[in-house]
Amino acid sequence: MDALILRDKKLEINDIPEPELNDGEAKVKVLYAGLCGSDMHRIDHYDGDQPLVLGHEFVGEVVDINCDNIRDSVNAKIGDIVAVSPTLPCNECENCAEGNDNLCNSFHGIGRDRPGAFAEKVNVPISNLVCIPENSIYRNYVLADVVAVCLHAIEDMAGNVQGKKCLIIGDGAIGSV
Repeated sequence: MDALILRDKKLEINDIPEPELNDGEAKVKVLYAGLCGSDMHRIDHYDGDQPLVLGHEFVGEVVDINCDNIRDSVNAKIGDIVAVSPTLPCNECENCAEGNDNLCNSFHGIGRDRPGAFAEKVNVPISNLVCIPENSIYRNYVLADVVAVCLHAIEDMAGNVQGKKCLIIGDGAIGSV
């Protein structure tokens, strides 16, 4: 399958093998992917020794699911259109135990240190799938991660801002939302 690979601070399109689907994962055919500021930063500063497929803001279609040994319910099925939460917390550290998986001590992420969505297909944990309602404008959901960051900041930092005057600082996607 075609993928945009970051290698030696350069991007190139390469044909790579389709990843094996592990238990607890879904294979998602990428329909839309966004280019995040963190992707841009990684292009200039990635010092990993392995090629990397970037892309963590995306929407796709579930084309395969491997849930043979999953105890939790699986909300998605083959054919569903999904947005994907890109975070891969350890679920074991103190921050994860307190519900702050965004502050995980050993945080990993799709498109960060695991192959991302700048490829035809990407494997993701089933628990990270968020089904998008039919008749939605699917490409808009590429911004789901951006909107989640905004809402998290408001809820955790500012509290209830309804009816209040607020100053938003930032000219990037998050500041614009």
